[in-house]
Amino acid sequence: MLTEYEVRTQAVEIERSEAPVMRKVRGLLRLARVLKLQARTLLHAQALSVQTRDWNVEAYLKRRIRSLRELYEEVRRQAQRVWSNVDISGNNLGLA
Repeated sequence: MLTEYEVRTQAVEIERSEAPVMRKVRGLLRLARVLKLQARTLLHAQALSVQTRDWNVEAYLKRRIRSLRELYEEVRRQAQRVWSNVDISGNNLGLA
């Protein structure tokens, strides 16, 4: 599991890199996909915790899932922001 600090650090590193814009966007979306998969895993764990009626675990998982979803949306917005800063002519897309 990636921590919030690790995700934010990786996102900043990707955005500040000298890579073409497309590579930056793909890197950010890849990071977002990891967050989405982590949230899905925690959803399954939360479903199991309901069966055991461990309310502390369920509350913790609910908070983690909410946090991961918010972080996922933040990384997606960051990718969108990077993409929207592209020159209309397609320069620096990294498609060559």
